[in-house]
Amino acid sequence: MSKGSIRISLCLFTLAAAVTAQTFRGSISGTITDTTGAAIPDASVKALSVSTGLLRETVASASGDFTIPDLPLGF
Repeated sequence: MSKGSIRISLCLFTLAAAVTAQTFRGSISGTITDTTGAAIPDASVKALSVSTGLLRETVASASGDFTIPDLPLGF
């Protein structure tokens, strides 16, 4: 294999890796707090897509943090 074909193979591999890294998904994250700003641990968090009816749920951490990952485009 010549140096030219190795470079081309490497470029194609890099391009393929960059294309597969793109995604059409998102996430929602935040911190649940009360009116005084104190974190609410173990709070139930729900995200509902009104248009599709898709419901995703999670529970906040001890510090009130939550993430709902892998939401489809248009959620």
